[in-house]
Amino acid sequence: MEPKYIKMGVTTCYLLECEEGYLQIDTSYPAEYKKFKTKLNKKYNIHPSEIKFLLLTHHHDDHAGFAADFLNNTNAKLIVHEKAIPQLKKGKSEEGESSYYVNKRVKTIMGLFEKFHKFEFPPVTQFSEDYI
Repeated sequence: MEPKYIKMGVTTCYLLECEEGYLQIDTSYPAEYKKFKTKLNKKYNIHPSEIKFLLLTHHHDDHAGFAADFLNNTNAKLIVHEKAIPQLKKGKSEEGESSYYVNKRVKTIMGLFEKFHKFEFPPVTQFSEDYI
C-alpha cells in the first residue's frame, strides 16, 4: 500500500493505512487545520475521524501546529517521544541552547523570520491512553 500525503506549504502530512483506519505523520501550522480537512476530503475522500493515530516527529510549530485542534476533534491517539512533551504542553517550539541552527546562514535567515513569526501553537495535552 502506498503512503498518502497532503502537502501543506513547507510541511507534508503523511497518511499510512492501518487496520483501524489511518496513522497520520505530523500536522502543519495552527491556522492550516481547516485547509487540511478540505484537502484530505477532496484528494482522498477521508474524514479526520478515520485517522486513529497522530505521530508527531517533533514539537516545532510547522509539524505540531494544529495537533491540539486535530486531537480535540477526533478520537486519535497521539504518538510522541517523551522529550517533546514539555514543549508540546507549552505550545512552543524549542528555545534556548538546545535549539541550534545548522549554519550561520540559516541562523541569520531564522533570526529575520523570528521577527515576524512566534513559533507558537495551541498547547497539546497528553492523555494517558496516548503512546509515548
